[in-house]
Amino acid sequence: MALEAWRRDLLSEGQLTKLLKIDRIALRTLLYDLQHDEGEDDELLKLPR
Repeated sequence: MALEAWRRDLLSEGQLTKLLKIDRIALRTLLYDLQHDEGEDDELLKLPR
C-alpha cells in the first residue's frame, strides 16, 4: 500500500519515512525492491508465444 500511495502522489517520501519510521535511503530501497518484485509477478502472468 505504501508503494501505491507513493506512486499516486498521495504520500511523499518524507511522509512515508515518518509513517514507516525509516530513513529515506531505506525507503528508496524498499520502494525499489517492491517495484522489482512486482515486475517479476507480471512476468509470471504472461502467456508463452
